[in-house]
Amino acid sequence: MLHAWTDFVTAVSPDGKVLLFGGNDIMKLTLAGGGVEPWLKTDFSEWGAVFSPDGRWVAYGSDESGRFEICVQGYPETRGKWLVSAVGGAFPVLRRDGKSCTGSLAVARWPRPTWSC
Repeated sequence: MLHAWTDFVTAVSPDGKVLLFGGNDIMKLTLAGGGVEPWLKTDFSEWGAVFSPDGRWVAYGSDESGRFEICVQGYPETRGKWLVSAVGGAFPVLRRDGKSCTGSLAVARWPRPTWSC
């Protein structure tokens, strides 16, 4: 169940089985009866999650650095974390080939340009 105006779905996994949503933390809803659980919960705000085309990575906005930035972490485990925006950014949007993303304030290279897409 979505609870607030910030809880809107921002990502559907490539296999269509998982939704990511949230405005302070990124929540995960498994559609096959798995329920809602935090995917990324920190002392900072994270929002606007999007999946890479192969579903192995998630890009999202964060204010952890003190300004809006775009970060990438592994999925489903939150392995590694890369800051990929050079001059700040928010609300990442993937290029269709998955090799880079843009945001409302940034153009960023993904940490893994050799992804299979």
